[in-house]
Order: sequence, then structure tokens, then C-alpha cells
Amino acid sequence: MKAPGHTVRELTRWAAERGWSWRKTNGGHIAFRHASGGPIVFAPSTPGDRRSIANVRAKLRRSVAA
Repeated sequence: MKAPGHTVRELTRWAAERGWSWRKTNGGHIAFRHASGGPIVFAPSTPGDRRSIANVRAKLRRSVAA
């Protein structure tokens, strides 16, 4: 069982609440783009590491702060 906040569905919901839009790429990843512009952040759609979702959240937070 996954810990709360550690699924791709919860990640996309969390990101959308903070102004990110997302789409699935042809390669099976998720591409996030913030409404204010900035870089596109890519994430795996099937994370294999338990820390990968937390790492993507941190990357999204850092890219908005920059």
C-alpha cells in the first residue's frame, strides 16, 4: 500500500492546485508546465523509487521559486 501523497494521481492533483498543468508524453512521462511560465518539469508516470514523487514535488517547488 502506498503512503498518502505518494501516488502519481495525488501528485497531479497537488500540482494542479498550485497552478501547474500537466500532460502525458508519448514516452510515458508526465510533463508539468506552470501557469506563470518557466521550465517544463518531467516526471515518471510509473515511479519505481519510493522517493521519486517527493523529488518531483521538490523540483516543482524549486522551479516556481526560481
